[in-house]
Amino acid sequence: MFLFPGAEPVAAWMGESQSDVVAPTEGFRRWFDKYRPEVIVSKGSFVQPCFAEMKLKVPRDVAFVDVFLEDCSGKTAGVRQNHDTVGELAVEILAGQLHHNKFGVPEIPTTTYVEGSWFDGASCPMPLKS
Repeated sequence: MFLFPGAEPVAAWMGESQSDVVAPTEGFRRWFDKYRPEVIVSKGSFVQPCFAEMKLKVPRDVAFVDVFLEDCSGKTAGVRQNHDTVGELAVEILAGQLHHNKFGVPEIPTTTYVEGSWFDGASCPMPLKS
């Protein structure tokens, strides 16, 4: 299921001079009214302006999980992307390649995955176990 069925292409929402992309409130409102989700999983800066304009209260009206969590104070539930570890691994890999005189584009590309860390938060209370 798509977050915004029938929405404009993402490219229409982005501009090179824009630092943050924000969901168009009217499209978000139509989607929200149609599907009435219990939880929204998104980047906070993308949907929080819509929450404010629609006067939605988190978690009273809808629970929220931020997939790019920056504030780990417990106010918002979400996933911290561990950018420091990504940077550390990038330097470690580059140093290893230089040490072994490996330059240029590799013949066989590889991928390094750094898992995000989950943080519980008040924006998405866990259901009580019965």
